[in-house]
Amino acid sequence: MNPILLVHNIGYIIASVMIFCLAVFVYIKDHKPLTNKMMILGFLAIVVFSVSHVIGVNVADSHLSRNILMFDTAPLFFTAFFATAIISFLGKLKEQRKALILIYTVQIGLFIWFMIFPDTFLLDSIPKFYF
Repeated sequence: MNPILLVHNIGYIIASVMIFCLAVFVYIKDHKPLTNKMMILGFLAIVVFSVSHVIGVNVADSHLSRNILMFDTAPLFFTAFFATAIISFLGKLKEQRKALILIYTVQIGLFIWFMIFPDTFLLDSIPKFYF
């Protein structure tokens, strides 16, 4: 295994564990407010992205790698979750309702588009550098 890939994998795994622990911490501390629920979902979306990225870059089969890396659509979700968390934290949910509806509509629309037409998001993986 290439040492640079090993460092990459270790870094992503450590980050994934730390972010998952942060999600667990927020859940244990108080998971009832909307702000905290959205933060937990955002953290879990980051973990899904990180884990799928590590697995995807380590798979030799380029088509299987692409299918795994399709979980890299998770940033669509964590941006919406964190936007909701921030707006909720600021107490501006009613004022920003239209903006949140737009964010979620675009997020869901893009996700559906990428699932129906995966080549518009990602082609089959091609080994480059240390990936």
